[in-house]
Amino acid sequence: METLLIDLYQKENGDEISQEMKLTLRRKTRVTRGAFNRTRRQAMGNIAKSIYTILLLGYLGLMETAQLEPFMELSSKLRTLRDAVNACEDDDLARELIGNLITEIGETIPR
Repeated sequence: METLLIDLYQKENGDEISQEMKLTLRRKTRVTRGAFNRTRRQAMGNIAKSIYTILLLGYLGLMETAQLEPFMELSSKLRTLRDAVNACEDDDLARELIGNLITEIGETIPR
């Protein structure tokens, strides 16, 4: 998720983020370009699989709209935080906001 958010940040802003900056935005350690690209591809594949799973669950009647409500609330929070990161001019503050975003995702996702 972290890699995907870093990659999507550039696409949303239209700002060009250097590959070096993307690699250093990772929280734990700097990663190689190949590792970053591999995790990005894996994230995109996982998202597609998740969407297909939700569609299938809805089709089979195993998941109702009410069960999706917590995810919709989380989505709204993510958009708000994304807008805050996009408006941020300071790279260190942007990193902190991205870290907070990742933490909030982990705490908010229903289990």
